[in-house]
Amino acid sequence: MIVRNFKHLAFVTLPSLFVFAVLCELFFRFVIPACEIPYTYFDPDDQILRFDTHAPREGIVTTGKFAQQRSRWRINNYGWNSAIDYVPFPQRTKPLIAIIGDSYIEGFHVNVEDHLSAVLGELVKDDYDVYSFGLSGMPLSQYLQVSRYVNRHFRPEVLVFNMIHNDFDESVRDLMDFPYFLQLTYKNGEFFEAPPDPYRPSAKRRILRKSALVRYMWLNLQMQFTLRQILDKPSKDNFNANIDVKKATDNSEIIEGATFFLIKKIREENPDKKLIFMIDGPRNDIYSGITYNSNVLWIHNLLREACAQNNSYFIDLTQAFSEKFNQEGLKFNSDHDFHWNEVGHRVAAHALYKSLIEFGLIPSLYPVSFIESATE
Repeated sequence: MIVRNFKHLAFVTLPSLFVFAVLCELFFRFVIPACEIPYTYFDPDDQILRFDTHAPREGIVTTGKFAQQRSRWRINNYGWNSAIDYVPFPQRTKPLIAIIGDSYIEGFHVNVEDHLSAVLGELVKDDYDVYSFGLSGMPLSQYLQVSRYVNRHFRPEVLVFNMIHNDFDESVRDLMDFPYFLQLTYKNGEFFEAPPDPYRPSAKRRILRKSALVRYMWLNLQMQFTLRQILDKPSKDNFNANIDVKKATDNSEIIEGATFFLIKKIREENPDKKLIFMIDGPRNDIYSGITYNSNVLWIHNLLREACAQNNSYFIDLTQAFSEKFNQEGLKFNSDHDFHWNEVGHRVAAHALYKSLIEFGLIPSLYPVSFIESATE
């Protein structure tokens, strides 16, 4: 009996599983292509995560179980997702707008040429260069760290920080631990910088991610988030705009203190630069027509006040998104993912462009209304 079971395992079960695995690999490479993302790299000199320029620098992100949404990425010479290579400060011929943010500025959910920075770059090409520096998961505290890197290498004249609602609580390590990013710790009413831990990629994970089947299960099916939802069981009633609103509200005093600390720190380190903080609109509330009663607008008010106290410009995308949605009924994200789609990136770029004119940072020969209609 034991010999027969062993032969069945050796000559039937294992070969069948091997053939099935090979077929799955081929299927998720050529029929429903699994998501591809670039390798990350921890820069020991600048103490930041960016993308590895020695790994594959082009690929396709697919989203959804049938890869319904597909977008191209390109990692440039400095390790960022961009259609263009970057020129360091001494060689630049035009002033620079640097845009810093998380996965929205990373921009993997649109083709690289449809990214906010690419759209804005076309609009301001006579006056500015536009470079973007985005990486998934970065909070406001890490934006401070990345701004130091950007200043060291590129010395921009304008710094734009694209804010998402979870950038605030995730800046405080006591509330959420992201060891590979700069965060703040909170002791006796004071905030202190907690430096990032060096990220060392797992050799085992890098081998596994070569498998299309593994990438499909982990990225397209989002197994990590499914497991997290099963374990954490967050209430849908408390979740809005990428945050647990109840948890954030309960910690609003700490979040407020951290926000003022970080905005002030960024201003102190950039006394001669124009600073702009732009925040995403509460899109689900916009789609539902209840923006006026959104439970995350207190975060907008907090950022607006922090900007006012620190001589920084503030842009709230709520109005631009609301007007566009009410006029045309277009959503700013796909049905498969909540990140901005091409419409979201374009509307955000136009809103930023309009604000740059209103702030007096870009000269305009035409009324803003004419520019908006001409560029859409």
